[in-house]
Amino acid sequence: MDSTVGFIGLGHMGGAIAEQYLKAGHKTVVFDLSEKLMAKLAAQGAQAAGSARQLADSVDIIVACLPSPAASHAVALGEQGICHGRKVKFYIETSTIGVMACKNIAAGLAQYQIQMIDAPVSGGPRAAAQGKLTSMVAAPAAAWDQASPVINAYSGKTFLVGKEPGLAQACKLVNNALSLSTLALACETAVFGVAAGLDAHTMIEVINASSGRSAATQDKFPASILNRHFDYGASVRTAAKDLALFVQEAQALGMDVSGTSRLADIWKNAEAAGDPERDFTTLIQHYETAPDVIVGRPA
Repeated sequence: MDSTVGFIGLGHMGGAIAEQYLKAGHKTVVFDLSEKLMAKLAAQGAQAAGSARQLADSVDIIVACLPSPAASHAVALGEQGICHGRKVKFYIETSTIGVMACKNIAAGLAQYQIQMIDAPVSGGPRAAAQGKLTSMVAAPAAAWDQASPVINAYSGKTFLVGKEPGLAQACKLVNNALSLSTLALACETAVFGVAAGLDAHTMIEVINASSGRSAATQDKFPASILNRHFDYGASVRTAAKDLALFVQEAQALGMDVSGTSRLADIWKNAEAAGDPERDFTTLIQHYETAPDVIVGRPA
């Protein structure tokens, strides 16, 4: 099989994934609606395609990283979707689109003899740029044999969580629900600590040496909140979408997720309160309602 791989979706995450594959010395064809993003990858040696369908005419394997279930469906099965490509055989979905959307796309692609590999990633653009992403994969053995060299080229860790499309999405939704819920709680409680008179840096240092530590306090606070840079990589829009997806999928299973639902509402309100593309670490500003209660403000 041709080792050239196609990449669709070159935003913060998708672009970093494609760059990692390029750095590994592989031939790469890319497509994005943004000519600027395609030009950036082309400058690094990638070949630019004119459409998703054109890309699917030229490669056996396509990796997609897209912002929503609707975008993933259009790229896979739309009029100019990869399903109409003459060459593509495997479609690796790295986006977080939920269980049902994944199953629907997989079923649609199967009608064109295209195997979907459910393979969402975790770690954010920073980890992607360092080749440290975690990939959760659901694929039958034959498809995994073909896709694993590609996925391992841009991942630091890869876990095969099942054979059926949708299982990796379920795992990713659990991960993101925990991550985003923890970040919201960390922001809320950190603002309380500062309002009570604690130094933000000292408080986070204590938490990280104690039982309250989490990825939010260990990674996101030092990297993007305490310094007020708000540049961790993901957007408020994406965070709100992912947590809403978890709630939707859990409720479809008849589960009581009232706690997570309330946190999903917080993210939804934050999305509506400002630029939805702003960094998701700006969530802390949702709680900083008094001018003198600012977490990480320089002394």
